[in-house]
Amino acid sequence: MSNNDHSILSLSSILPPSASPGPTKPLDSPLQILGPLPPTAPLHLALDYIASQDRWQSSYGLDRSALRPTAVTTDSNRLGAETVKTTKALVITGNKRQYQYSIEHEDEDWMRSHGGSFAVIQKLKKIDMRYCPSPKHLQLLLSLVSSVESGKTSNGESVVVDSPPGLIILWDIAGLFMADGHLSDQGRQNIFKPGTCISDYLNTLAAARATVDHFSKSCPSAKNSLLVVFEPRLTLDMTLPVQAALSAEGEGDEATNFTRKKSIPLIDGIRWLMGQEAVGVVKHLATEDREGEEVFELTFEVTLEKFHMRRRLCPQTVDGKNDNVRDVPWHRQSWQWEWI
Repeated sequence: MSNNDHSILSLSSILPPSASPGPTKPLDSPLQILGPLPPTAPLHLALDYIASQDRWQSSYGLDRSALRPTAVTTDSNRLGAETVKTTKALVITGNKRQYQYSIEHEDEDWMRSHGGSFAVIQKLKKIDMRYCPSPKHLQLLLSLVSSVESGKTSNGESVVVDSPPGLIILWDIAGLFMADGHLSDQGRQNIFKPGTCISDYLNTLAAARATVDHFSKSCPSAKNSLLVVFEPRLTLDMTLPVQAALSAEGEGDEATNFTRKKSIPLIDGIRWLMGQEAVGVVKHLATEDREGEEVFELTFEVTLEKFHMRRRLCPQTVDGKNDNVRDVPWHRQSWQWEWI
């Protein structure tokens, strides 16, 4: 695993800032987390990454005006020029409307309170969003995405980014392989589309890793790009077949039919591809019933590390008043995630 020396992030960055500092575990790359997380997790991680880059540049007194292409290049500002270009983050997810709906439905307390501030807006502008309506669109994007620095010209093309991202985040990519009607609520069963094989999903992860390698080799300023994958719909017990089932029974020999029926735990394939220590799993904990509150545990099995999070319902603040949750209508309720 690798990490940017000047942009070390901690695991706490995946949740909004709160009174609890959260875990100090370094966020290594690659990293994949399965299980429930707020839809704003990619945004919070990207915001924290951009903030860490800005702090690093400020601490070294890097002058952005001196880093223009027309400026005289010296050893001191060459380092700065390469660093400034990595301050952007690239977030890739599925359907745009669906992701926007999940953000609106969650109506996160922190994002609603701070998302409109000038400082946050300026950082949000450095987050490059890409939406893919199908697995084929995603594979095409991961195969072709490049930056202006690598010699491509933008011309409004969706596969060309202005500068190489220092952080690439994939959100809910598994949802692209799931059947309609099972795509949103955490309490609903997530079912893969008929014909989906484990290689379909793993090939997508492999393409994402290849994209990071591409930026690392073609863009000097992205040599330490980070890759983080969030899969809020995947669970520890999900499996996928090795091969798609035949349309008619009896076709093929016995060995082939056995292979088609064999399923493999998805997490085994993910751990093999991403690394044993790079995979964390979030699960809901059965706790005493407390209205409007849920507790989750994030576990890294190989390192035996466990971290706890709380998702609680909180009323929107109106005229500076915080009402009791029971007294607030559903359309004025929002959720808040925090480390505990």
